[in-house]
Amino acid sequence: HCGSSHVGSSHSGSRHFGKLVLANPVAVDPRAMPCFRALRFALLCAVGVAVVVHCLLLTIGVLQLDHVEALAARSGIGQPAIVLASSHLGDKFFRLREVLQANKREFAQQVGIRVMFLEDMVGDKAWQGFLSPDDGSHGIQDWHKYRMVKAIFSRSVVGREREHVTAVVWIDGDSWTMPTGLHWRTFLFLARRCDFLIGTDSNGINAGLMWMRRSNFIDVLLQRFLSLPGPFNDQVMLNSWFGDGWPAEALRLPINETGVAQCREQPCDDLCCTDKSWNVHWPAHERKDLVMRILDRKLHTDLVTRGVRFSERSVCRILWVAASEGYYKRICDSQSW
Repeated sequence: HCGSSHVGSSHSGSRHFGKLVLANPVAVDPRAMPCFRALRFALLCAVGVAVVVHCLLLTIGVLQLDHVEALAARSGIGQPAIVLASSHLGDKFFRLREVLQANKREFAQQVGIRVMFLEDMVGDKAWQGFLSPDDGSHGIQDWHKYRMVKAIFSRSVVGREREHVTAVVWIDGDSWTMPTGLHWRTFLFLARRCDFLIGTDSNGINAGLMWMRRSNFIDVLLQRFLSLPGPFNDQVMLNSWFGDGWPAEALRLPINETGVAQCREQPCDDLCCTDKSWNVHWPAHERKDLVMRILDRKLHTDLVTRGVRFSERSVCRILWVAASEGYYKRICDSQSW
């Protein structure tokens, strides 16, 4: 018997069984067993194969991505060929310009496009030969949008950087961008099918955001704007030129689809911002309004704007009742709540 022995004496002719004593069991290390070593070797081989396959897949993926990006660059549809253009000229951007520029730069960097600002171009000698001459009659109004876009297209062909810009996305300076907004991809998908894209709001077309792709149609449109004298409203001009008969090269988004291009804070009608929005536009806002909106965005809340608006309405109501001559009534009526 394994681990046992007979203890005692046995005499001839007699059967005597001694006490059965179990010996100390021998400790067996399972890791020393052949089956365990084989299993461990198999597991190590499987892990090694998985690591090699993973590295190969990553390498193939990187090479494939590089190939796609190279094809996109050669075909002129890659995102690096797109420029985000904006302007922060004017008193309402005083001490806010740097914050708004930084926001747009971060967006451009994260989505992989370039960004340019009119305020930087007008003081740069390298751009002077490409910016259309300004006779001083246009102020800082809409004319300068098209002056800037024309210069970007012109310099990208003959400039020393040899960058072939295929499209410009214009957004007004009083806009705030969100690089995580999925609507950016939808916007690009729609925009790449046309030469010119513009959205609408409750007042009609809104030129706070425009897509302009390098084409004969855009060349003619830019020249048409640049030849206009004095200050003008580009939205009014576009309506007068095209009305309801927009050409095939242009896409005018209805208000229920404009949300992929720009959104609004409250009150927002059909353009309310969502977690998919990439561009919130604050049109016709004064400097104090921009300060409140920027603070809201920085603090991820709308309590700043709501609190200030509530205080303003309360003060207006008190002054309105207290002023018999109606002066404060007229002041408060002029504010948009």
